[in-house]
Amino acid sequence: MDAATSGLIGAAIGGGVTLIANLISIWQQARSMRNAKLASEEAWLREKLHEIYVNCIYFVGTSKYEERNKWINLLLIYHPERSQPTFSEFLDKHTKGALAIDDIIALAARDSRIQGVSYQADEN
Repeated sequence: MDAATSGLIGAAIGGGVTLIANLISIWQQARSMRNAKLASEEAWLREKLHEIYVNCIYFVGTSKYEERNKWINLLLIYHPERSQPTFSEFLDKHTKGALAIDDIIALAARDSRIQGVSYQADEN
């Protein structure tokens, strides 16, 4: 094998290794960005849910009917347990006008999204 051929083979191997290393780096960066985006979205959602729950608790004890209904309806729309019996009981109490602060607090205690436990970093 002459020098030109071995130089060409060496350059091809070096280029292949560099390409593979760059692809791995790009993949890791994309995974890191995806995890950061998921964490950011979850933090935003948790902040909005906190705002909804706080306003529900505040306005349920006031005479501001429109504000109370606005916040409770937002809570009803975005709550993940709509198919659960406890949610149906909450909705019935709201419909009958018998909703209390304790009902909202109990619903918040069951909402894992406000606790910040649903995000799991990608381990791969």
